[in-house]
Amino acid sequence: MTTETDSGEAGAFWQYPVKSMMGEELNVLEVTERGLHCDRGVIVA
Repeated sequence: MTTETDSGEAGAFWQYPVKSMMGEELNVLEVTERGLHCDRGVIVA
């Protein structure tokens, strides 16, 4: 029995620091226990 699973593949990741601004492609993506590093932690509506 194997415990390894194939989760898929992503072609690119883009960061949009402000929703209405132009995004930038990320070459390196850091994943922490709280999610993606530099991802929006607060959303103001």
